[in-house]
Amino acid sequence: MLEENLKEEILELYETLIDNGITFYYGSESIATGEITSLDILEDNIIKIELDEFQVYEISIDDFIEYHSKEGANYHTWPDIRNFDNKISNMNNV
Repeated sequence: MLEENLKEEILELYETLIDNGITFYYGSESIATGEITSLDILEDNIIKIELDEFQVYEISIDDFIEYHSKEGANYHTWPDIRNFDNKISNMNNV
């Protein structure tokens, strides 16, 4: 089970990155590419994403790590991006 503090930290970092102009995208072989307009973390290392304010998917953390991308990074957002990526990667270890 995911520790509540880690979940909150990840969601706060996601919101901070969005507020700082980062755009998250998701696209895999089974899900068409789209902008992630909402992100939530469910039980059992499942992430719920909404693409383009329309389609909702539940995906594994491994799939999220593999298929998500970020656009709009700059010098000031890199520390938060690295922190977000590290915390997402650590979800599987909890």
